[in-house]
Amino acid sequence: MKKSVFTKIYLNELPAFKIAEDSDNMAILDIHPLAKGHVLIFPKEQFYSIFNMPKCKFIDIMKFTKKISLCLQRLFKSKKIGLIISGFDIINHAHIHLIPANNENDLNFFNKRLRINNNEFILLQNKLIKELKFI
Repeated sequence: MKKSVFTKIYLNELPAFKIAEDSDNMAILDIHPLAKGHVLIFPKEQFYSIFNMPKCKFIDIMKFTKKISLCLQRLFKSKKIGLIISGFDIINHAHIHLIPANNENDLNFFNKRLRINNNEFILLQNKLIKELKFI
């Protein structure tokens, strides 16, 4: 299987705004976010679908996702954190979107994406990393 964008990020072949990782999973800021705090979570092992993952890895990524979502909720104080399981696009690597949202429309991928500059991404990355220490 050809290396996905996420595999290249995990292997440090491509840059990313990493906010957390464990032995099996990684969380990064989406560079084309629907909202501030839009995070992508993916398994380091490349799976086409999250439902093709072994049960133990599926449970692990969900525990990891919960920790990140609690951090987002504390930091952004949105009504909810939307969770969307994706991987149907050209990436071919199962991944989860966590998006601070106040209504369902905030989770619409046809919405205009935010434009955030590099400095703002770095500030956001640092805030999330700092906040995760308390969860």
